[in-house]
Amino acid sequence: MNLPTLALPKVSEGLDVRGLSLIAPVGGLIASLVIIFMIVWPKYNQIKELKVSNDDLVQRAGKLEEKAAILTSLDATSLEKQLAAAEAILPSEKDVFTFIRQIESAARASGVLLNRVEAVTGSINDSVGSVPVAPPPTGALDISGSGLAGLAPKIQARLSLTGSYRSLLQFLSSMYGAARTVTINDIAIASAGEGQVRISLTIDAYWKQLPTDLGSIEKVVVKLTNSESALLDSVVSQDLTSGPSVPEVPLGRSDLFAPL
Repeated sequence: MNLPTLALPKVSEGLDVRGLSLIAPVGGLIASLVIIFMIVWPKYNQIKELKVSNDDLVQRAGKLEEKAAILTSLDATSLEKQLAAAEAILPSEKDVFTFIRQIESAARASGVLLNRVEAVTGSINDSVGSVPVAPPPTGALDISGSGLAGLAPKIQARLSLTGSYRSLLQFLSSMYGAARTVTINDIAIASAGEGQVRISLTIDAYWKQLPTDLGSIEKVVVKLTNSESALLDSVVSQDLTSGPSVPEVPLGRSDLFAPL
């Protein structure tokens, strides 16, 4: 009988048709995966990065609005007074002659005799201050010298004075009572006879150059502490912002050929 030989070709033809029918779905699936990994996924990452960037811009805009509100609320007149007080406490220039004038005024007011006033070599010509070693502490300004050492440049004067003990104390009190930040070191006292004493000391006067770069517009506004505000208000209330004035000297005739 020939029945088995007739059934085999029909079975093989059916298997070939089903295999061909799977090619199109598999090809479409592969094409979809390629599109997802090459087009959709990179776009998704870009959208995610844009969302993070937008959130960052929103935060920065909020901080700028806060800064603008703080700057708008400040009083220009009060700021000018605080700037003048800060300039009196820590000048932006050396003001050597004003410093010497302050020493002479304090000596004249206290009744001591100035035997010698010597500016230390290098302290006047130095234009660059010391390298900061630590950030300044929050709070009141430290005028003891330990807080300013390494934070601000200084000019130095060595003095030799003669007077009574009381007048010398008054001189020291007058120097410390001035607005400018000074420290007095290396005090040596010797008897000068008849109730007089001779004293030699060193006075350091500090100064700090104004910053040349205001920084980024997004820099946070640092508010003054209560103690700093009280210190500036004290200088303003005592009218110590002007400082001692340099006396005028005659300059001669403006026109040498003009008749008398």
